[in-house]
Amino acid sequence: MSWFLHRSLRFALPVLMLLALVEFALRRIPNNYAYIDDQLLDHGDSVEVLILGNSHAYNGVDPTQLGYRGFNAAHPSQDHRLDHLLLKRYIDHLPHLKAIVLSTSYASIGKQMDQDKESWRLKNYVIYMGQYGQGRAAKDHLELLNGRASDLLRSIHGNWFHGRNNLTVQPWGGVLGKTRDNVDFELDGIKAADRHHARSPLTFATSLKELEAIVRIAKQHRTPVLMFAPPGHSLYRRHLHATQLALSQRIPRGLASPSDRIMYVDLLADPRFDTDDFSDADHLNAAGNRKLTSIIASKLDSILRQ
Repeated sequence: MSWFLHRSLRFALPVLMLLALVEFALRRIPNNYAYIDDQLLDHGDSVEVLILGNSHAYNGVDPTQLGYRGFNAAHPSQDHRLDHLLLKRYIDHLPHLKAIVLSTSYASIGKQMDQDKESWRLKNYVIYMGQYGQGRAAKDHLELLNGRASDLLRSIHGNWFHGRNNLTVQPWGGVLGKTRDNVDFELDGIKAADRHHARSPLTFATSLKELEAIVRIAKQHRTPVLMFAPPGHSLYRRHLHATQLALSQRIPRGLASPSDRIMYVDLLADPRFDTDDFSDADHLNAAGNRKLTSIIASKLDSILRQ
């Protein structure tokens, strides 16, 4: 038996070392999550406005055009639980923080990342943003378990020999609108509304709890919060479930508190946005990004002048 174990170890050790090297190499490839984490932990003293939320904030708000030094830490499919955990992680590294901007929407109220088809993204928060307790599966802790071996090796080769990386965000986070061509807004509106529909009513209670936690942290630090419902195309809005839509408006409105400078603004059906501002049924393009950013900047200014 000892001979068998010895031979097994002699075979396994080189394999384990090779796998560890590949994992290390994959983690060394620059990506959005590691970049955001590094910036907020190491350069948080330059941030006055922190933007959180899902793709509607990621594509919709330009942190450089708010009138204050902003940083966009939103990301596609980021749920309110992760918004809360990221705020906890960074708040003490943001000594000059003046306000928090948070997208709250029909989509965000009804989704939890770990129960969604976008659950593959959770490993990025575990590996690169210090959220070690959030990963329940092995794939949430290892890049090696996320993708085909050939694709992973191709990524390493591209990084080592051609300097390719997975960074897509602007220097201050986020992107300046979403780009899509030849979109059928009618069909996309149906698909987006179905994708955002909550599969369990428990999700609403979870979202409420996490939003309450965000507001509680903000109050403790005497930091104003601007929650906003992002614009949606009319062909998206017509397919939204009435109960979920009502909750997506009622929950943040119930958390608003003028005395604590906690504001909620509903822009879902704002008439200032038309088809030319959308890249698809629920995301803004560059023109829509400029328009939404201008509105957010104006609301921020009114809060911070109180």
